Amino acid sequence: MEPAHLLDGLDDDQVAAVTAPVGVVAVLAAAGSGKTTVLTRRLAHRVATGTADVRHCLAITFTREAAAELRRRLRRLGVHDQVMAGTFHATAYGLLRQRWNDEGRTAPTIISDRWRLLREVCPAPAGEHVPGELAQEIDWARARLITPDRYETEALAASRRPSQGSAQVAERWNAYEQLKRRRRVVDLDDLLVQLLNELRRDRSFADVVRWRLRHLHVDEAQDLNPLQFAVLEAWRGGRDDLFLVGDPAQAIFGWNGAEPRLLRDVDASFPRVHVVRLDRNRRSTPEIIDVARRILATTDLPVHVVPWRPEGGSVTLTGFDDELVEARGVATWLADQRRPGVPLASMAVLVRTNAQAPALRNALAAAGLHVRQRRGQGPVEAAVAEAAEQGGLHRLLAWAADATDGDVDPDDDRALARRRVAALVEEFVADTAGGDGRTFAGWVRSSGALTDLTSDEDGVELMTFHAAKGREWPVVAIAGFERRLVPHGSARSAEAKAEETRLAYVAVTRAADRLLITWARQRSGRAGGPSPLVDVVAVTPAPVVPPPADLHRRLPAADRQHHVLAALRHWRANAARAAAVDPAVVCTDAELRRLARRPPDSLDEVADVVGALFARRHGEAVLAAVRGSNAPDQSARSTSTGA
Repeated sequence: MEPAHLLDGLDDDQVAAVTAPVGVVAVLAAAGSGKTTVLTRRLAHRVATGTADVRHCLAITFTREAAAELRRRLRRLGVHDQVMAGTFHATAYGLLRQRWNDEGRTAPTIISDRWRLLREVCPAPAGEHVPGELAQEIDWARARLITPDRYETEALAASRRPSQGSAQVAERWNAYEQLKRRRRVVDLDDLLVQLLNELRRDRSFADVVRWRLRHLHVDEAQDLNPLQFAVLEAWRGGRDDLFLVGDPAQAIFGWNGAEPRLLRDVDASFPRVHVVRLDRNRRSTPEIIDVARRILATTDLPVHVVPWRPEGGSVTLTGFDDELVEARGVATWLADQRRPGVPLASMAVLVRTNAQAPALRNALAAAGLHVRQRRGQGPVEAAVAEAAEQGGLHRLLAWAADATDGDVDPDDDRALARRRVAALVEEFVADTAGGDGRTFAGWVRSSGALTDLTSDEDGVELMTFHAAKGREWPVVAIAGFERRLVPHGSARSAEAKAEETRLAYVAVTRAADRLLITWARQRSGRAGGPSPLVDVVAVTPAPVVPPPADLHRRLPAADRQHHVLAALRHWRANAARAAAVDPAVVCTDAELRRLARRPPDSLDEVADVVGALFARRHGEAVLAAVRGSNAPDQSARSTSTGA
C-alpha cells in the first residue's frame, strides 16, 4: 500500500504517531483512541517507506489474540510477509528453541499446570491456600528480578507478610526450582529468565538476537514489569528503534508485577523519547466518557480522554436490596437491550471478583440469555498431547488435516478440542517456520493459546474487570459497584487504591453505547451499599422497571439456597465474633452448605442434616436465620443519564 494511503481516516494526532521519526517513540493512548490502528499503521508505514525491514520487525503483545489480530490487520494493509508478533513468553520460547537446537541441547518441557508441582512442595496440612499464596509470592519476586536467596530481604523491605512466613516461602520456592530441574520442565516465566541470562552471558548470541529483532514495537506498554522491561532492553541493546503504545490510566496489573511508572515517566526511562498523545476516545459515547472521566479524576493522573462520537448513549445506575435481586435486575436489563439478529456476544457483564459470577449466571440463564462458558482444559490438553506425538512437520500437518475433516458432533468435547487445537497449526507454522509436534505443543503453551481454546462461540460474556482489559462491547453491565468491591477491600495502600480506581475506569470504558452500573445494599448477609466512586458520577434520576415476578419464579430453588446460605454465614460471623473464635469453630462451610441445600423447619430437621449435638448448640439460632432469609424485598433504586 502507498504510504499516503496508510494515513487515510486518521486524525492529526494519529498521523503524528504513525509518521514520528525513527527513534524511541511513546504513544500515550487513551482508552478507545485507536492504539491498535496506530500500531499497525506505524509498522506498515515504516515498511512502505523503507525505514524498516519487515523481516526484522517484532511486535510484542500481551495476548495471543492481540498478536493474531495485529497480523490480520497488517495483511489488510498490504504487509503480506509474516511479521514476528506474539507475547513475551512466545517470543522468548522461539529464540530459546533456536538456541537449544544450535547447541544440540534438548528443549525442556513447558508445564501447563504448575499447581501440581507447587502442591508437592507445600504439605497438605498447611492448607489449600498455601500453593496459591506461594505462586503469588514467586510471581511477585520474579517479576522484579528477585531470586529465592534474596526473597526474605526484599519481601521485608516491601512489607510483604505471607501467612506461611517469608522464610518458608523462600524454602518452598527453592524446592519448587529443584523439582523443576529434576523433571526437566520449566514454567512460562522461566523462559524470560533463561533468555535474559543467555543474552547477558553470551555476547555473540545477544548480537544475533539484536540483528534479528531490529525494529521493536510494544503494545500495552503500561503492563510491562521489570523482568519484561529487562528482556526488552536486552533485545534493544541501546539502539533507538522502539515504538511503545499504552495508557498509564489503564495500568491495572500491579499485583502481577507490572510497573506503570515505566510508561508514565517514560522520559526518565528514555531521555531521548518522542511522546505523542492520543486523547480522543472513538469507542464510547460522550455519556459513558463523562462517567469515565469523573472516575479517573479522583486519581493523581491527568485526565486525557475526550469523546469523539456524538451524543446518544445511555448510562444507568441502579441499587438493589441484595445480590440475587441485583442479578435478576441485570438479566432483565440485558434482555431488554437485546436486538434481533445481534449476537449475544455483543453484551457483557463485568464483575470485580469471580465470587459474584454464579448468581449472575443463573439469572441470565433464567432470562434465556446463554452465557459464554469456559470448557474444561482436559480435552484440550489431551489434544495438545496427541499433537505433540507427531514426529515431524508433515505428520503434524496430516494430523491437523484429519482433525478438521468432516462434521463434528457439538457434544463431542474430544473432537471439538482436536479441531480447536488443529486450527492453530497453520498459525504455528507461519509464526515459527515449522517444527514437529513437540515444538508445536511448547508454542501453544508459551503463547497462551490454551485459554483461547476453551470457550463456546456465542453468549453473553461474564468476566472480571481484569479479564475484560482490551475488550469492548456495545452493551455492558457492571455488577457489584459497591463498597469493599470497588475499590476492593484488600486495597489498603494509596497505590493499591489508585490501581483499583483505574480498574473501575477500565471497566467503564469497555462500553460503547449503553452502560448499566449496579450495586447491592446487602451481599452475602453483610451490609453493602454503593461504591464511593458512585458519588462522583453526576446523573439525572429516572425510574427503572424492577425485575418481573415470573423471572423470580424460574429459579426458586437456586434463589432460596443462596439466600439461606447468606443468612447462615451472617449468623455464623456474629456468633464467632461474640465468642471471640474463628467462624470455622462455630461450624464448617460444609455444614452451612448442607443446611442451605435442605433448609430446616424444626430442630429435628437440623439434627437430621448436621447432627444432634449441633442442633442442641445452635438449632434455634439456625432456624431463626433460615426464617429471616425468606422473601427478600425486590425493590430497586435507580438513576440514569442519556437517552
